[in-house]
Amino acid sequence: MNVRLRLGETFSPYRMFTGLLIPEAGAKLVWGRMARYAGKDGQCHPSVKTLGTEVGLGERQTQKYLRELEKEKLINRVSRFAGRAQTSNTFEFLWHEIFQRG
Repeated sequence: MNVRLRLGETFSPYRMFTGLLIPEAGAKLVWGRMARYAGKDGQCHPSVKTLGTEVGLGERQTQKYLRELEKEKLINRVSRFAGRAQTSNTFEFLWHEIFQRG
């Protein structure tokens, strides 16, 4: 992969990982499903309920994995609002050293 990004920089996984093998469980599965939502701008905004349903997890477990991804600096959660009401969050993908390994 010939990409020059700095660690922690936002990026779009859109068409970046062709033939990506997605694990069957855990935070990596949630990250992989989120990557399928990412458009060219690299942002995605599925609800936690939708995301969990699509990977076969409950909302609490999905939240746990999202927090794990944030802690490891693989994603950044950005709150979105419509007026005063919060809508689903936007998630940005962060460039991580694991993507630089061969």
